[in-house]
Amino acid sequence: MSQPDSPVAVTAMLTARPGSEARAAELIAGIVAATQRHEGMLRYEAQQQLDAPRNFTFIEQWTSRATLDAHLATPELLAFRAAAAEVFEGPADVRLWRLLK
Repeated sequence: MSQPDSPVAVTAMLTARPGSEARAAELIAGIVAATQRHEGMLRYEAQQQLDAPRNFTFIEQWTSRATLDAHLATPELLAFRAAAAEVFEGPADVRLWRLLK
């Protein structure tokens, strides 16, 4: 198990509702841009699957669990999550990872 002050990685997979791919990409681009200013962010990017364009994946790295938790409580992320409920099917498949050295 990782220590509270050790780096943490996150993957989050989302599936857009049929016909919502463009809106999903727009929402994701907005949160990626906003997150570049968040303290403790080492990496924060998103991809859209080439052969299944309804699928999106976030790949993140944070300096600690505390900085990740702070990110999760920002107004930008709370607004993204509220808007995402209408654009994506079900909840995101979010997984936390320990960085191996």
